[in-house]
Amino acid sequence: MAFEVDDIDAVVAELRARGVDSCAFALPALAVDGIAEVEGEYSRSRARAGRTPRFRDREGNVLGIGQPIR
Repeated sequence: MAFEVDDIDAVVAELRARGVDSCAFALPALAVDGIAEVEGEYSRSRARAGRTPRFRDREGNVLGIGQPIR
C-alpha cells in the first residue's frame, strides 16, 4: 500500500521523529537517506519520476509514501 504526498522530506522527518525507520529495501542502490528516486512514469499523476521510501508496520507489511517529480 502506498500514499502520495506533496512534501516527502517533511513526511519522512515526521515519521522518523515518531520512531519509524524508512528503508528502500527494494531499491537500495537508488536510495539517498532511505528515499529512492525512481525514473519513469510514476503513479496516476504521470510524473516523470518519483521519490519513495518504504516502511514496515508492526505486522511486517510494507507501506510506502511517494512524491511525484514533475
